[in-house]
Amino acid sequence: MSVHSFFEGVALGVQNDAHAFWQILIAVLFHEILCCVSYGVQLAKHNASRKYAWTSSVFLSATIPAGMVLATTIDGIESEMWQQMGRYWLEGLAAGTFVHVALVELLPMELHSDEEGGGHGHSHNVIADTTSPHPKFANSHWVSLVKSIFVAFGIAIFVFIKSLIGEHH
Repeated sequence: MSVHSFFEGVALGVQNDAHAFWQILIAVLFHEILCCVSYGVQLAKHNASRKYAWTSSVFLSATIPAGMVLATTIDGIESEMWQQMGRYWLEGLAAGTFVHVALVELLPMELHSDEEGGGHGHSHNVIADTTSPHPKFANSHWVSLVKSIFVAFGIAIFVFIKSLIGEHH
């Protein structure tokens, strides 16, 4: 989560337009509220000591400002070539981290039920519930297909929204 938060800070730090900064800041604030509540629940679930919970929470809360400081520092570089290289490097690292987490960590866990050997021991499978009135459908490969269709549909919605906005960053 700290790497994710760091790159959110980078996204805030590279903004030169005040309007875009405030839009991203509001989105990050709402997103971080959910992430931090989830993190607190996980700490409680694993009976983390108070010292560990406090230390890790302080570290996590410092990562967004650290990302902003790094991005602002890179924007302050005198040489335009090095400034561009630094920005491209940070943006590429942020995009690569996002793609890695989405494709390697989250999607496989969501697309495969625990019965199929996926899920990394977690029960994130809402559709394939054993209490389903149609247990044969719940354990079939159709569930993965339905989830994949919804993932593709979500991506299509974001592409459509981005094409309506028309801004190219």
